[in-house]
Order: sequence, then C-alpha cells, then structure tokens
Amino acid sequence: RGTHISTLQHLLKLSHSPDKGDQQKAALELSKLVEGTVFPAVSFGPLAHALCRLVPSEHRDVACYSAKAVKTLLLDDALRPQAVAVGIPAALVESLRRWSDEVTCVRELVGALQTLCWDRVAVPTVVSSGIVPLLLDLLASPDLETRLLCTATVANLMSYADSLLLTQDDVVQEVSQRVGAILDLAKSHDKAERCYAVAAVAN
Repeated sequence: RGTHISTLQHLLKLSHSPDKGDQQKAALELSKLVEGTVFPAVSFGPLAHALCRLVPSEHRDVACYSAKAVKTLLLDDALRPQAVAVGIPAALVESLRRWSDEVTCVRELVGALQTLCWDRVAVPTVVSSGIVPLLLDLLASPDLETRLLCTATVANLMSYADSLLLTQDDVVQEVSQRVGAILDLAKSHDKAERCYAVAAVAN
C-alpha cells in the first residue's frame, strides 16, 4: 500500500507538469494503477483533481488514458459523489466535445459518463454540463460500441425525465426532437442496440 501511495504521489506531480510527455506518462500510469488498487476516500480528492486537469487535454493520448482511469474509479459507488463535487462531469464533457471525432477517446469518455450516471446524485450535474446534444449527435456514429454507450446513457438519463429532469424541459425536448434517430436504432440488427433504443424511447 505504501508503494502505491508513493507511486500515486509521483504521478500526481507529473500530472501538474506543463510538459506534455510528463502528462502522458501520468495519464497512462494512472490508468494502469487504478485497475488494481483500491483508493481510500482521502486519496481520491487529489487524484480526482489531477484527472480533472488531464481529461480535457488537447493531446489525445492524455485525454484517452485519463478518461479510462476515471471510468475505472467510478465503478466504486462511494467515489461518484466526490467525482461530481470536484468537477469530473464537466471535464469529461469538455473532452468529449473536443475529441468527438476520435473513436477511442469517445468510447472511454462516454463509458465514464455512463458509469457516472448510474448514480442519481450525478445526473443533474452531468446534464447541466451539456452532455445530451453530444450524445444525440453520436447516435449517428459508424462505430457500434459508441452507439451502444450513447444509447444506453440516453436511456439512463431519460429514466429520470419525470423526476430529476422535471425542470430540464430543454433536455427532454432535445431528446424528443431526435426520437426518429433513436427509433432507427431500435430496428438495429444488434440486440443490445435495439434494447437500449427501446428503453430510451420508453423512458
């Protein structure tokens, strides 16, 4: 455990370096470190702040690896409220806006956002960060995994249409205007895509 803390401290230092090579190393190594390490809540704050800096990077690999690290960390239910508090949703959406043409980045970023939206506490902040138009645009992606992730996330968000999103008329309206595209996905040959699309419309 002491070794992990020492490694984390080193990587956090690299993440704040102005050198893009240091940032890339930090993002890559953090994505590996978090896969096999359980971080106590006290360690998550500094780590989350570092990832908020790395995720919106103008360098693709930095954005991609750091998003992967975020996605892995968010599998822990206890960390999602903290992730919201330090600004992870806005960082993810900013990066998704920047890298929407890069499939590898999109998969990691939307995967992280989808995982974040498992927690109802995160949903209002994710929505207010401007994710919905981006998700709807990505429903037309030629990449099946991207469409699956986006459709599943839209379905999850719409499950809150009559509760958390009651005051978000613009969000519900945006989705309503794109129902045709979602219905097209409901006719997909892929079973998972059909199921997520039907769930999005039903919600």
